[in-house]
Amino acid sequence: MAWWRRFRAPLLALVLAPGGAAASWEPGATHLTLQYAGLDYALGATSESARPSATVVRVGHQFSDRFGVQGRLGLRGGGGDAAGAVDGGDEETLTVRLDRLAGLYASARIGRWDRVSAYALAGYTDARAGAAGGQATASEAARGPSVGVGLDYAFDPDYRVNLEYMHYIDRGEVRLSALGIGFSIRL
Repeated sequence: MAWWRRFRAPLLALVLAPGGAAASWEPGATHLTLQYAGLDYALGATSESARPSATVVRVGHQFSDRFGVQGRLGLRGGGGDAAGAVDGGDEETLTVRLDRLAGLYASARIGRWDRVSAYALAGYTDARAGAAGGQATASEAARGPSVGVGLDYAFDPDYRVNLEYMHYIDRGEVRLSALGIGFSIRL
């Protein structure tokens, strides 16, 4: 399980952190999150999924105890390798990278326990990714509806860590999902 090695230390910190903070942002709170996302990206040029990484910056606002909104901007991260062919050429190892990701999402709290709150997201994402190998390159853009779920852990009234799964896009020859871990601060 490769994801466990990636998130082992932050998950252990969640379990061992001291208590005393509210589980969800209070109404009127605006927050900034920096998230590391391990992506699962399939492009038309590849015959298998690639697993590049990205940094995602999120800004959110909580309108009530249950509902909020957030915008995201995915920043180019590390490339992931996949087998594929560009423009009908020979199959080779391609490096797939996220060029951009931007989206707007509604969030709803679906559970709250002491310092942990669960949430669901629904919205719209615009993304572009590229694949390169040898002398060939390809780039594909996709837009579409997105859904996700996550957990926030409040270790302080102004700070949270979270674990989240997002299914950003499944359109045509492009599929993008992510498992991310983030750190949030109340602004």
